[in-house]
Amino acid sequence: IYKKTSRVNRLPSYLCVQFVRFYWKQESNVGGTKAGKAKILRSVLFPKILDLYKFCSEDLKKELDEGRSVDQKQREIEDKEILEGKKKQAEENDLMQKGQIEAESEEQKEEKRLVGKAAKMQQ
Repeated sequence: IYKKTSRVNRLPSYLCVQFVRFYWKQESNVGGTKAGKAKILRSVLFPKILDLYKFCSEDLKKELDEGRSVDQKQREIEDKEILEGKKKQAEENDLMQKGQIEAESEEQKEEKRLVGKAAKMQQ
C-alpha cells in the first residue's frame, strides 16, 4: 500500500481559512430524503487558535518548540487570572445572595473595570 505524507516546511505570514457550516447528507430511504448538501443550523464553535504544529516538518517543529513553550506558559498565567476572577465573582455573588454586602452600582462596576484594564495595560 502506498501512503503519501506532506509536511509544511514554512508557515505563511497570512492564512485565509473559510469555515463552512455545511455537510453532505446521505440519502435516506426511511425519511424519503435525497442525498445532498445540508446546512448545519445549530451554533458551531470554532477554536480561536489554529494549531498547525502536527502538520509541520521536524525541522520546523524544532524551531517552533521554544515559542510554543513560552506561549503555553503565558496561556497558563492568563487562565489562572481568569479562574481567580471567576472565583472572586462567585464569592461576591454568594455574599450578595446572603445579604452581607450590597449590590454594586453601575458606576462602581465601571470604575473597577477601568482600574483592572489599566492594570493589565501596565503589565
